[in-house]
Parts: sequence; C-alpha cells; structure tokens
Amino acid sequence: MIPRTPWLNANPMLKPTLLLTAEKDFVFAKWQHKQVDQVYHWILYCNYGGEWSYEIFDPSVTAKQLAKSKNGKKLQYVAVKAVDRLSNESPYMAEKIK
Repeated sequence: MIPRTPWLNANPMLKPTLLLTAEKDFVFAKWQHKQVDQVYHWILYCNYGGEWSYEIFDPSVTAKQLAKSKNGKKLQYVAVKAVDRLSNESPYMAEKIK
C-alpha cells in the first residue's frame, strides 16, 4: 500500500459493514461497502488473546474463514477497514466474538 495522501482531495470513505457467523471451530467473516467502486484494499484485523494481527486484501475479497483459536488463544474481536486508491482509510467496523 502507498503512504496516505491526505493533502489530495478525496471523498471520505464510509464505514464498511461486517457480518460474523460463528460455527463450531471457526468464525466466517463477511464484509461489504456502499462505495465498492472506491475500495482499493481491505484491511482485516483479528484479535487473538489480546494480540492484534491484520491482513490486506484486494477489493474482490470480501469474506474470510477465521479459526476460533490460534496458538492456544481465542479469537476475541474482528474488525475491517476499507482503503481507497490514495490510502485514505474508512472508519473501522469491529465486532466482538460471542
């Protein structure tokens, strides 16, 4: 990803929506955005036992299966942000795992 370019005029990105579906051994995360044509990347954040990690996806990826446990730590939160071509980030949408 390129560095942010806040000096260039761009419409602010809206917050994406995030839907989590819990299964026995995994959580299925699916996200979408009202301005899909402006999304250049997605950033998916996962919190396992208080430690955050993230993955960056192309705009065509809008879902991911996440393990409920990783290295003995439980999945606690999932969050997602949309990023435009100028690296301006949307507010994040986060959900707590129940």
